[in-house]
Amino acid sequence: MDSQTLQGPGVEQGFSPHSSFHQAPSASSSAMPAPVKNTFVMAVHTMEVETARVPLAMIMLSDHFKRRSLPPHLHLRVMAPSGKVCISMWDAPSCEAVQDWLDENLSMDPGCTSTCHEVEEGFSIGLSLELARVRAAEK
Repeated sequence: MDSQTLQGPGVEQGFSPHSSFHQAPSASSSAMPAPVKNTFVMAVHTMEVETARVPLAMIMLSDHFKRRSLPPHLHLRVMAPSGKVCISMWDAPSCEAVQDWLDENLSMDPGCTSTCHEVEEGFSIGLSLELARVRAAEK
């Protein structure tokens, strides 16, 4: 072998960086899977009738957070109850993942409708530093 031939795990015997055909590493290689990139999601919770400054749905959401009973792929970052319209903000794999969980778990409050929206995190103000701190602490 010449000095330009590569060797090591996942490299085919005799592989040269100058060859025109590159084979992918075999399935038995120990490559780490790429980390899952989360989406920053804003859920808007609208109450049909304002019955309290903190609606039942927000009390239920707060309870899930405090008991640590949220699914491991959903991370509640912000919750702001405000009577008839409330918001919660999440790190999640997708808007749909948050929407599905909210639909299933806040259904005890029939007057609450939740809609999820992807947030353009780079254009948000006042969230980036806190999100970076919380995300780093979870690693």
